[in-house]
Amino acid sequence: MAFTYFDFDFKYVGNNGKPSTGTLRGNIKDDGLTLGEEVLYFQYIFDTAKDYNDLVLVLYPGLAAGNSITSSILSNSNSLVLRIDPEMLPAVKSQIDRKYTAIQARLRKEKMARENNVHNYKACNCPVCDSTIDLSLKADTLYVYCKYCETIFNKHRHLFTGADKYALCYECGYYSQVKHYSGLGAQDTKEFCINCAEDHIGNDWTAILKRPLHLIAKIQTQQEANPHFRELDRANKAGRERNLEKAESLYNNMLLHVKSYPALHYNFGKIFLDAAISLTQNATSQADLRLAQDYITKAAGQLEMAVKACSTYKPALDLLKKYGELPFVKK
Repeated sequence: MAFTYFDFDFKYVGNNGKPSTGTLRGNIKDDGLTLGEEVLYFQYIFDTAKDYNDLVLVLYPGLAAGNSITSSILSNSNSLVLRIDPEMLPAVKSQIDRKYTAIQARLRKEKMARENNVHNYKACNCPVCDSTIDLSLKADTLYVYCKYCETIFNKHRHLFTGADKYALCYECGYYSQVKHYSGLGAQDTKEFCINCAEDHIGNDWTAILKRPLHLIAKIQTQQEANPHFRELDRANKAGRERNLEKAESLYNNMLLHVKSYPALHYNFGKIFLDAAISLTQNATSQADLRLAQDYITKAAGQLEMAVKACSTYKPALDLLKKYGELPFVKK
């Protein structure tokens, strides 16, 4: 029998990106998510995403739900978007992820059993958010990536100190420590790495008021950094400034201490990929194009190393898929 154990307030977000005027009450039960007076069963949820203050629920087709839910699905999409207090959003998403992924895993196992293929079923639970990660037909690798909370852990379900503070920065897309910086960027509250926060403050005429808070955040970031990743922000910054030799040295030094760590290989590959794209777009000679091709080859090598270290590392898989038409990607 279902029971209520987690309550939250929300507003539906419309096609115009604006929330509805009325606040509704939601709660999470064993079998589904109650939104106002109607229930969205977990079996209809395909995927979730967090977009600043919004929770995006991607739904399976053929949804059976009440009118207020179905009428709130975005046009040309099969998604619901809920505006939730940013303090509550991570906890709400985590609870939903834990529930619907367990159901998906059970249904996958039952399907594979009917196909006499259950011996290939593999799954594990994230040690941070407890979401179920389907590893069926995935290569056994040293690391596992949880796309639901962006945590990387090893095959023994161990993770390095402070791993929950690291993720991809919304702004630049590099793996780093991310923090909320109020008043920066297009949104009132946004998660940045320290480098992107500095970029915004540098272009902000009110910076004199924000610099002391930023300095405190920078000191705190260094204090909270894992010892093996002290140079991560410097490496990312050097790569973004196209100081590739310095970035390469810093990444290689970190990889000596944390061998095959997929997020480091991802950043390493991304700096060369970004440099190659920029150089190609602004090339003035054949020499520029040849150099860009060299960068692409280096990027491919690093991204493939990320996937070899972690067969579920979605950021690297996404880049390889996005640029899959390029000759460096192994088909």
